Amino acid sequence: MTVSQLELAEPVATPGRSSLGHQERLDCRFGIRLVIPGLLVIIAILPYTVIDAFWMSMHSNAVGPFPVKFIGLRNYGALLHDPTFIGSVDRSLYFTAFTVIPGVVIGLALAMLLTKDFRGKKLARILILVPWAMPEVATGITWHLIYSPTWGILNWILMEIGLINQNIVWTGTQNLALACVSFAQLWACIPFLTLLFIAGLQRVPASVTRAARIDGAGPLRRFTNVTLPAIRYPLVFACLVQTMWSLRVFGVIYVLTDGGPANGTTTLNWYAYEQTFSFLNFGTGASIAIVIAAITLLAHAFPRAEFSQKSWLTQVF
Repeated sequence: MTVSQLELAEPVATPGRSSLGHQERLDCRFGIRLVIPGLLVIIAILPYTVIDAFWMSMHSNAVGPFPVKFIGLRNYGALLHDPTFIGSVDRSLYFTAFTVIPGVVIGLALAMLLTKDFRGKKLARILILVPWAMPEVATGITWHLIYSPTWGILNWILMEIGLINQNIVWTGTQNLALACVSFAQLWACIPFLTLLFIAGLQRVPASVTRAARIDGAGPLRRFTNVTLPAIRYPLVFACLVQTMWSLRVFGVIYVLTDGGPANGTTTLNWYAYEQTFSFLNFGTGASIAIVIAAITLLAHAFPRAEFSQKSWLTQVF
C-alpha cells in the first residue's frame, strides 16, 4: 500500500477545512511576507543582469582602444567549434552527476539515520554541519592538504594499510584530478542535503508508517512505498539545488587545480571565468554564462510537472 492509497483511505475533508491548520497557514503567510523584500530586489536586479549579459554575448571581444562590434550569435557559433568548451561541458556533466546522485543517496541515508533515536544524536546533527559551514575556499584548502603528494594524510593512510607503496599525485592527471575535485565538492554538499531530507522525513505521517507496518510491509517496502513518495518534493528540490551548485562551482577548483592539469578540471563556470578575466574575452565569457543559465533552466523544466500536481500555495491562501 502506497502513500497515495493510504491518503485515499482517510476521511474526506469537510467543507472549509484545509489540510493545513490555522496556525500553519499564518506561519506560511508570515514567511512569505519575510521573503517578499528580497524577492523584489531580485526581480529589480536580475532582468538587467541577464539582458546585459546576453547583449554582451552578441558583441566582439575587443577591449581597450579597439571598437566593440555587434556580431549577433557568432560567439555561440564559435563555442560549438571550441574543443575546450566542448570538453568543459562534458566535465560539467560528469561533475554534476558525481555530486548530485551520490550526494542525494548519502544525504538521504544519513538523514534516515539521524532521525532515529540514539545516544549522541544532537551532537551528530551539529557535527555534520561542519563541512557545509566552511567557506568554499576553506574546503579547497582542506582537501589540498589531504591530497598533498608529499605530506598529505590520504597518501599516509593508504601507505599505512598497504594499499600503495609510494605517494600518489592525486591532482596530477586529468581524470584523477576531476574525481578528486568532485569528491571534495561532494563532501561539502552532503550536510545541506542531509538537513533537507531530515526536514522532509519528519513530515512523513507516523500513522501511514504504522499502517504499513501493520499490513506486514518490511523496511525496504516501507521505504519504497511510504517514505520515498512522501519526500518526493524535497527530493526533487534537492536535485535541483545541487545541480545549480555543481554547475557554478568555482572555489574548490580555484584552490585545488586552477582548472588544470591541461584543462582537466575546467568546467563551464571556470571556463567562463577564464575567458572573461584571464583572456579579457568578455563576449565569449558572457556567452558561456548564458549557456550555463540555459542548462540550469532546462534542469528545472523536468520536475515542473511534478510540482504542479499539488501546490502548497493553494493551501496557504
